[in-house]
Amino acid sequence: MYLLTTALLCLFLAAPGDDPAAPAPPQKPDASAGKEAAAEPAKEDKKDDAGVRTALAALETTLKKGEFLKAFDGLSDNGRKLVGSIVSKAAPMLGLNPRTATTREIVAAFEKQAGAEQQKFQQMAGAIKVTVVAVKLKGKDTAHVKVAIERLPGRSNKLDLKLVRENGAWKVDHAAPNRKARRGANETATIATLRNILSAQAQFQATARADVDKDGVGEFGFFGELSGGVGVRGGANMNPPVLSGAFRAVNHGTVTRNGYHYRIYLPGKNAQGLVEPAKPDVIDAQRAETSFCVYAWPVEHGKTGTRTFFVNVQGDILATDAKKYSGANGPSASAAYKHGDAGPKDTMEGPVASGEKGNDGETWKQVG
Repeated sequence: MYLLTTALLCLFLAAPGDDPAAPAPPQKPDASAGKEAAAEPAKEDKKDDAGVRTALAALETTLKKGEFLKAFDGLSDNGRKLVGSIVSKAAPMLGLNPRTATTREIVAAFEKQAGAEQQKFQQMAGAIKVTVVAVKLKGKDTAHVKVAIERLPGRSNKLDLKLVRENGAWKVDHAAPNRKARRGANETATIATLRNILSAQAQFQATARADVDKDGVGEFGFFGELSGGVGVRGGANMNPPVLSGAFRAVNHGTVTRNGYHYRIYLPGKNAQGLVEPAKPDVIDAQRAETSFCVYAWPVEHGKTGTRTFFVNVQGDILATDAKKYSGANGPSASAAYKHGDAGPKDTMEGPVASGEKGNDGETWKQVG
């Protein structure tokens, strides 16, 4: 409920950020005025600036009262479409079918829930502070506004809003999350996903569904096997699966989620890293009982994330800021293993490079 409330207050489900609200930029003097200060803004500009701030304040007040439909109707057409694309994801949580429910019906369900939990809602809404940091007018009917959404004292997320004037009234038209906050959210989600994969591997191995050498000890698996997308070592599919069905979409050994590519390596006959769909007879069954590793790297370094992550059976998540890992350029199996300990054929044995340079020449640090 807290995140959903915040989504409506922000008009965009912004990723949680740790950036402090930036101060308003200082006014620069007009070079043409010599040593004199820049001319005062025109009265009309001051009026529009005040109008934008008043409109946002009124919208915030309406939302904090739980009057979501009123706020929704007060948005521009583009703004309503934006909210629709966001709240549709929450339809199942409200008992609605996302394919058939209209945006207005979903917003109405939000309003009903807020009314049913009025005390809890008011407590959450009251804790969220919206501050207009800066207003920049563009023409007569467009304004770009930077706002800070504070959820905890001293910790805020910045949003860039676009407002348009329709029939004399300022309305929110578009909102975009701060890019740094989005990167942080992707990285946080990736760390959580790696922990889920680690847990899924432990469950999979414990069932001994993959036991090619028939010694009664289970082996680790690939995404397709863990998620029930393909048969385990060429046999029957795992049902129920131990990993989300989203991981069935494997493309050249890679799954993409939350702005990150993920890849599992299992050991081959000489401990070299293999990616799916490796055939069962090339996987070293003995080594696969005790070894696997997963890498996750940004779809676009600097935009969807800045860190590349690694985890293996030991359970410690490591990360490096290497810019070379981006898009189609992912780490090799031995990248995060201690330099000199993995063999020349890209093997995945030996200690990991925690706080040291790995075989890829990059420093890997443990994630807290």
